[in-house]
Amino acid sequence: MEKTLMATVLLGVVVLLPAGCATNEHSLQKRGLSPLSHTKLEALYSRTRDERFLTATGVSGTGKFARDGTATVAWDGGSADGTWRIKGNTFCTRYPSIRGGKENCFTVYQTQPNKYALFFPDGSPDATVTYTN
Repeated sequence: MEKTLMATVLLGVVVLLPAGCATNEHSLQKRGLSPLSHTKLEALYSRTRDERFLTATGVSGTGKFARDGTATVAWDGGSADGTWRIKGNTFCTRYPSIRGGKENCFTVYQTQPNKYALFFPDGSPDATVTYTN
């Protein structure tokens, strides 16, 4: 059960959907928003970022993404250390203790200043993130 919770939490390591998790990628595109490009993702993570996140399944927590590509996430009842990278126009995370160590990549949209929505490759919501620095 703990690994299932960890997987759920970490799938959403980067965004808090402004209108709740009912928002999907298509609805943001209809609002005229586009996913962040490789260059914009690099700029976003050009310094260490601290965040608050809320997954589509309602799990909230905090994360830290260091410039060196290391990551730490924590939620009520758990935490995990891993890595992050930018691959093409996606933000990818890998946590050895979650999802069998498999890397997951997400499309990222800026929805408000310091607020971002992350989506799985199929367009379904992963999480919303608010950067605190």
